[in-house]
Amino acid sequence: MRRTMGDNSFLKHFITEPVFVIPGEELSATKAAPKEEKVETVAEEATEVYGQPEPEQKQVKELVFKGSNSRQVLVIVDQPAEEFINATDEAFLSKIIGAIKLDINDIAIANFPKNDDLNKETLLKFNATRYIVFGVDDSKLFKDNLPPYQIIDMDNGKQVLNCSSLAAIAGDATQKKLLWTALQKMFL
Repeated sequence: MRRTMGDNSFLKHFITEPVFVIPGEELSATKAAPKEEKVETVAEEATEVYGQPEPEQKQVKELVFKGSNSRQVLVIVDQPAEEFINATDEAFLSKIIGAIKLDINDIAIANFPKNDDLNKETLLKFNATRYIVFGVDDSKLFKDNLPPYQIIDMDNGKQVLNCSSLAAIAGDATQKKLLWTALQKMFL
């Protein structure tokens, strides 16, 4: 005996669990629906029939940072003992930022250990066009091997500069020169 699409009597042999209909929701079957829509409809019906919850989407946490970010520059440091950045490094960073005609209050400073799940995707969603990373292992942050003191172009015209820690740069004239050369290319 041939069954038509409207004849669902055979389902009682496949679905042995009770089926509940949620008030206000309707199941509709269209005979002329394209194949893609049928697949989605079948998946939705299966979810409703078997009561499998949809997979939860992971909540993306907001990036915690210090500053106004009015110039769309994000500085990332690695200082587990600090909320954002220690006073010595902040004073040195202020001099660096001043040399490229920015004010420390115009940028955003994020501390890598204080921002759970910080990675390349969450960074690129942040409202910044330039990222300067000081002392963060780039394999943890970008899952790439970024060459130090070289500007890397990312998605949508965003740029990343990976550097040693501020304390290491402050004590090494060679690293200061490398940083200054890269910042000139990036900002001036």
